[in-house]
Amino acid sequence: APRLSEERAMRTQAQNALDQEKVSSKRQLESRIAEQTRRLLEENRELSRLSLTDALTGLPNRRALTESFAREAARAKAAGQPLSIALLDVDHFKRFNDTHGHAAGDQCLRVVAREIRQHLPRTGDLAVRWGGEEFCLLLPNTHLDGALIVVERVRLAIQAARVDWGHAEASVTVSLGVHTLTDWTQPIDLDAAMVIVDRALYRAKSSGRNKVVAATEMT
Repeated sequence: APRLSEERAMRTQAQNALDQEKVSSKRQLESRIAEQTRRLLEENRELSRLSLTDALTGLPNRRALTESFAREAARAKAAGQPLSIALLDVDHFKRFNDTHGHAAGDQCLRVVAREIRQHLPRTGDLAVRWGGEEFCLLLPNTHLDGALIVVERVRLAIQAARVDWGHAEASVTVSLGVHTLTDWTQPIDLDAAMVIVDRALYRAKSSGRNKVVAATEMT
């Protein structure tokens, strides 16, 4: 009887140890799964961020503007607020690139992006690299007069900045077209808005560069 009792106790002890090991293994597995899930979510968020970011300047890219414009246009329409958009182009950028080299050209775009970012007054404003040497500014709840003040400040800041690429430096100027959306009775998309603001930018460049032209000046 004592021997049977001892064996039962040993079996119970062994079973308890096995159960504890199972519980511990389950917790470790759940912890590993939770950590892997967290890591995957972080990686997916980072991939999503990168897909909306221009690698050279660090600004949002055209895709980000498309998403933001749809959201801000819907918000402006619902609230009856204006939405201003500006298109900026670096003057004579091809000449700058050909004269100083592509490394200097890349640094030029970084400097332009930096000045735009530093001189947008509100967190709700958005600056993106539209493509090449063009940048786009989206200014929610901003009338034309306010938008002209903002983009003129950006223009002057870029004109005053120095593009330093290590062994030399230079300066550049930019031209800008501005358009403010106020009539929400008709549907409008980003492409339609960009056609209008691009015409204003063309007028700024064709009339001497280094200036701001509003779309209303063309009517």
